[in-house]
Amino acid sequence: MRRILVTAILVLTCAVVFAEDQVVHVAVRTDNEHPGMEAFRAMDGNPGTFWHSIWRGDVTDLPHEIVVDLGEPREITGFTYLPRSHEAGKSAIKDYEVYLSDNADESEPLARGACVVKGTFVEKQGDNLVKFDPPLKGRYFRLRALSNVDEEATWACIAELTIHCEGVKFVGGPWVPIERELRLPKVIGNHMVLQRDIPPVIWGWGSRGEEVTVSLDGDNKATGKVDGRGIWRVALKPVKADGKAHKLVVTGDAGEDRKLEVVDILVGDVWLGSGQSNMEWQLSATEAGGSAIAEANRPQMRLFHVPKVHSGGPLMDVDASWQICSPQTVPTFSAVLYQFGRRLHEDLDVPIGLINASWGGSYIERWMVRDGKYDGMIAPLVNFRIRGVIWYQGEANAIQQDGFRYFDKQKYLIEGWRREWGYDFPFYFVQIAPCSEWYAPGQLPALWEAQVATLKIPKTGMAVATDIVHDIRDVHPRNKRDVGKRLALWALAKEYGKNDIVYSGPLYKSMEVEGNKIRLSFAHVGGGLKSRGDQPLNEFQIAGADGNFVAATATIDRDTVVVQADAVAEPTQVQFGWHKTANPNLMNKEGLPASPFRTQGWRGGTGE
Repeated sequence: MRRILVTAILVLTCAVVFAEDQVVHVAVRTDNEHPGMEAFRAMDGNPGTFWHSIWRGDVTDLPHEIVVDLGEPREITGFTYLPRSHEAGKSAIKDYEVYLSDNADESEPLARGACVVKGTFVEKQGDNLVKFDPPLKGRYFRLRALSNVDEEATWACIAELTIHCEGVKFVGGPWVPIERELRLPKVIGNHMVLQRDIPPVIWGWGSRGEEVTVSLDGDNKATGKVDGRGIWRVALKPVKADGKAHKLVVTGDAGEDRKLEVVDILVGDVWLGSGQSNMEWQLSATEAGGSAIAEANRPQMRLFHVPKVHSGGPLMDVDASWQICSPQTVPTFSAVLYQFGRRLHEDLDVPIGLINASWGGSYIERWMVRDGKYDGMIAPLVNFRIRGVIWYQGEANAIQQDGFRYFDKQKYLIEGWRREWGYDFPFYFVQIAPCSEWYAPGQLPALWEAQVATLKIPKTGMAVATDIVHDIRDVHPRNKRDVGKRLALWALAKEYGKNDIVYSGPLYKSMEVEGNKIRLSFAHVGGGLKSRGDQPLNEFQIAGADGNFVAATATIDRDTVVVQADAVAEPTQVQFGWHKTANPNLMNKEGLPASPFRTQGWRGGTGE
């Protein structure tokens, strides 16, 4: 394969240099050193000019990085970045990213540095000035060249960089190679849970070309090499759950003391919980939360809470750590996720790791692949093996009147996350509860139908929440224990093969007109149909071809419900709980409520 030389010239100076400007000699770190750099340091009489080169072709060297140490945190008013072609029609740097940070040892700017600009300049002549208003402060100015205009170009790319700082002239000092810290992402840390029965992926950062060896308990080993981005990644052999504490050791060969240890690791099942405020809702603020916290001394459960971060691009890490579940660590954790994990832990007797990444008021769009909350809170986790996902979201989208369009959005999110992780994990979600506020007429039932339709997607499940509303004006039901339990029932039955479990309440399946009556059939009748509190069935309405619905009498007949009304002699359709303040009482004998539905044009699934 042909080797392609790509060279960058960087001019480190000030936009306007006055006689009284302070001259600051800065250290410049780069991925590689051009052999003729010293000869070109003062090229054209400019002491801030130097060469930086990389090889392209059979060695993948892009992206490459230039780090300018400004000596101390300084207010930067902007920069000029001018890529040029060394020869007409040849390659020039195309895509780049710029970061400011205060940490010299940050091995991956995307992990913690704040991205201040992204851009694409293609063969432009003249200044490309980016201004910061107000100025941004930082010590380390990082520029990463990501791609070239012409991947097949045979000669050099040239770029001129000018960093603007009022009253200061930066002059390039000695070249220093970038030596990256050997480190792991925060999700791979002490007290973590490794997903059992599938090859665990371990990754991190190191010096370019460094060989990294990872071992679990000394005998489960894998070796990898740090790539041009400073990233390494290995997969270990699958591990069985045993309830014991394990130790992970990572060593690198780029220097002395390149060793990391992660201790108190459990092997079990890891579940990710995400969504908006009802997933974020803390255990301490729930019904019977005090007793749940008092009983939370569960050392075989581990908690990982992802902080709220919105990003303009995919981050590589999050600022969080694993915590051992206890009355001290659980009060501010997601109540639904905790109650879900608690039920799994009790029934399966294996360690459970729970990762909460949720944000109140967020729209589902923000969690889709390559969007802000996804980039900041989900993207850093996609290498980490998980058993599945639980999801509690939809209120914000009902408020913005998405209606049935929510189906396409949720489908896109599920497929996108599965694609990023690389396998089809189960995705269980909550059908949002009735509420008298916020929602325009008809919007909540339409979104309910979209959620039921999602059950047509393989390996999905839905927990119904129509019966747990403590205040019809409040969009946040305080009973999170039953929500977590109902999600866990889906997981136990579908993912863990507990075939004797009834895991859903009745879901509409079909109808048949019988004279002046309509007979309704359901999936998930369990031990039989019943009404909550043994009261007469409510929330059923019936209509003829004119679509004028009236209240109907509904009676249970074995595993079906028969609906009729004197005012409708020739019925054609039924609806059940089809409004935003619904409080329906149809359930199965296992106590799981039926989901609202309409028979006309129904697009829902059953998840059987």
